[in-house]
Amino acid sequence: EIGWFDEDREFEDDEEIDNECITIQPDNDGFRILDTNTGDVLYETDEDIIAIQPNSDLTWFKQNVYRGAFEYRNIDGKVTVVNYVNIEDYVKGVIPYEMTPSWEIEALKAQAVCARSYVWGSMDKHEKQYGFDVCNTTNCQVYKGEVRATDNSNDAVDETAGQIITYNDEVI
Repeated sequence: EIGWFDEDREFEDDEEIDNECITIQPDNDGFRILDTNTGDVLYETDEDIIAIQPNSDLTWFKQNVYRGAFEYRNIDGKVTVVNYVNIEDYVKGVIPYEMTPSWEIEALKAQAVCARSYVWGSMDKHEKQYGFDVCNTTNCQVYKGEVRATDNSNDAVDETAGQIITYNDEVI
């Protein structure tokens, strides 16, 4: 589905396309969405922000696999891509890049709690300058989605779901 995110970060759909592989290109101030295989234009807009809500659990983006939806922002011909994902799926995309995913489950669980605490404590870190909460680099936490995730690393996240570390009632 193609649409946008409202101010509450809820997806609002505009149109549905039935293609498995699409290419999103900046076009002046807006976007064109193409069928990657044929080059056919599937959707065009002069809006500088669009969002894609996949109809599958996992989506490929630049050799990585992600959960959630994507927002594309065209600012002067440069595109910023934001992955809208829930906190638990985000942590599943961090753990295998911050630690070796085959390590002992208890070590991975500790890392999951730390990663979740970090992201909760860093919400809006880049909002003012870039329009998203946290980046996917070591400036925040390495986040690259599902490619390196294992049952072991995902279990560590699931078994600690919602757990964070606080000090004096503040997330650390």
